[in-house]
Amino acid sequence: MPTLNWIKNLLPLGPPDAQKMITKAYQNRLRNESLPIYKLPPEVLVKIFFFCREISWEPVDSVDEVKQGELLNTNNPDRATVESLAKYTWRWPKVAHVSHHWRAVAIGCPTLWSEFHWFDFAHTGWMEEKLARTQAVPVSLQIPYCLHYKLAAILFVAAHRMKSLDIQFVCERGDKFAEEVKVYSEGMPMDVLESLEICGYNATDDTDDYALPADFLDVSTPNLRSLKSYCALPWDASLLQVGSLTSLDMSSTHSPTAEQVFNIFKAAPKLTYVKLSSRLPAYDAFALYSRTSHERISLPHLEYFEVETSHLESCSGLFKNIIIPRSATVIVRTDEAITSATRENPIKSIYASWVEANILPEVLQFVKALRSAWFATIDNATYKWLEFSLEASEWSQEYFEQPVFLDNNAEQLVKVIWLACEASLEEWEWKNECKRWVPPMTMTMKLV
Repeated sequence: MPTLNWIKNLLPLGPPDAQKMITKAYQNRLRNESLPIYKLPPEVLVKIFFFCREISWEPVDSVDEVKQGELLNTNNPDRATVESLAKYTWRWPKVAHVSHHWRAVAIGCPTLWSEFHWFDFAHTGWMEEKLARTQAVPVSLQIPYCLHYKLAAILFVAAHRMKSLDIQFVCERGDKFAEEVKVYSEGMPMDVLESLEICGYNATDDTDDYALPADFLDVSTPNLRSLKSYCALPWDASLLQVGSLTSLDMSSTHSPTAEQVFNIFKAAPKLTYVKLSSRLPAYDAFALYSRTSHERISLPHLEYFEVETSHLESCSGLFKNIIIPRSATVIVRTDEAITSATRENPIKSIYASWVEANILPEVLQFVKALRSAWFATIDNATYKWLEFSLEASEWSQEYFEQPVFLDNNAEQLVKVIWLACEASLEEWEWKNECKRWVPPMTMTMKLV
């Protein structure tokens, strides 16, 4: 007959009321053990528990619909995409604790408890209990910026089995944060770490230019595949030199040097996904690097390449020095307009006659650089045209989409970009002769 020591340990012995409670609990357990559902095999119960954990999350249609106090799968919804955002609707561990048998089966499955979301750290006792239940399996941690440093010390004891780490910090305490992490992680290799996301949380505008030390988390990460940094890592960080990286999402308020950008590409030749969001170096800086290095960086495995920067000139310098596969999707975002009022263009011979001398040299320069990096030597039998769309921003919300055929030395692409820019102009801008310009825009391109 099974014992009830787990109940007796919670209740004082002797008083009649306590004995009655023990007896009642024992009778309830005997009744539960006689039910068919109690006799479900452990492997079936484990599948049920994993299913409950999965359906406890509900997709969020829009970031604007997130209500205060809702538990999300991220502690930074402004950075999350709508496709990945979800809210926690009910606490699935209650199902695993329905009976003594179910609880024992759940605790006996370490991977069931291996995901830690930011709200799990609100209760230290539960966090420690959950961490103990994971035993020795790899864990995924989503650590909030308000985490107490003493609690962080407990977590980094498990650094050697962190599979995914999503961590935030307050920039005002960035130096203290970096020092504490260094103390906790020193001498602890993170050999199973595959994904790292780190975000600097700015409480005031005065800390927008903060960056962690270049040697932050300078430990062994031989299996790191995905790295996301939002206003946190500097461009010369050791984490950006990991050769196993296949996905890089780098956002920074600091402008890198051309050498720093290309050092990242050279260190991680396996990259399939790249997203850069920063004020990139000027075209002249890229040109100087090209003249001194005499090399172009090849990214043979690239599938997605997105650049978000100030204007097209920087993008031209970047594309002039790289080679990307023809199968990649290329997205270029700019946030500064170039007009005749902000940029003088005295070289009239550069303008194409078919657009009545309105085209800017920056557009021609960009198309030439893009063509040399992407589709200069394509096989027209395989790729017939370029899917092209342009969305102007800020001053207008025009969306322009048109296929570009590739059998005319990319001349049509120049014309299409200009037509898209022209279409985004409003009537009052035409009256003010504000024709020669490139608006803030998003260009999406894919060879077909």
